[in-house]
Amino acid sequence: MDSATAAAAEVAEPRKAGIFPDMSREAYDALRDRVNFSTAKWMGKSPAHYAHAVEHGGGPDTNPLKLGRVTHLAVFEPGSFLSGVEVWEGKARRGSAWEDFRTINEGRELVTQAEYFQCAAISKAIREHPVAGKYTRGGQGEVTLLWTHESPAIGELPGYALDCRARVDYLAPEFIADLKVVRDAGPEGFGRACASYRTYTQAAEYHDAVLALTGKDLPYWLLAVESTAPYVAQVYRVTEAQLAAGRAEYRSWFDRIHSCRRDGRYPGYAEAEMDLELPRWDMPPEDEEDLSETGLIFPEE
Repeated sequence: MDSATAAAAEVAEPRKAGIFPDMSREAYDALRDRVNFSTAKWMGKSPAHYAHAVEHGGGPDTNPLKLGRVTHLAVFEPGSFLSGVEVWEGKARRGSAWEDFRTINEGRELVTQAEYFQCAAISKAIREHPVAGKYTRGGQGEVTLLWTHESPAIGELPGYALDCRARVDYLAPEFIADLKVVRDAGPEGFGRACASYRTYTQAAEYHDAVLALTGKDLPYWLLAVESTAPYVAQVYRVTEAQLAAGRAEYRSWFDRIHSCRRDGRYPGYAEAEMDLELPRWDMPPEDEEDLSETGLIFPEE
């Protein structure tokens, strides 16, 4: 059986709950009936945004996404980095030579020499770091988790079950590690990024998935490394309080996903009129005189 046939067979194979260290990315992406973080997070905006993300996927494959994948290979799967990445030595990624190169190397990650050396430098910074390095050994990278989130009945509200999936950067018997290549790995800058991207919510979901599948309450470590020289790395632990906050958030998303699936409706922000809300910095203090009747706000032309 050739590789293409094997990949197609893997995609077609039904999957039950469990941990799958060797599932291909293609097979993982094919499990679209299972909820995953990258689409569920859109429930934080609206059900309509979530439905669009599910239908259309994560959008086009961008250069930062590709570099992220290649860097993950270099850090957690150095063997796959050597065998699954090809370097394009041409000047521009267009023309007949580029198309021939793409065809010959179908299924591999294609990078320029500069991108290759950048990924290798980031990997070296992490793997040789006195603290971060220990979180790249003793486990396996790109591990697929399939589980069922079960929400109990609350009062008159019935419980429900939601099939889920996740792909963990690195899973070891004693820890979970998540690599983040960022502009700023310092405490303040990285903290802001984690809040913006709901990194702690993702950590809570993945932590709980591992707990459900193994019974192990594993610590969750973030390996932050800057994308430019000198490639400074820093390890952060997601705290119990942060996991609790993330848990409350992802469960609220799951509740809404279940309700929308049950009702067959995915509304936007609200289905009724709403009062206009202005940012607090643009509102006068409550004890300040109301200027709306003096003509000083929205004056007549």
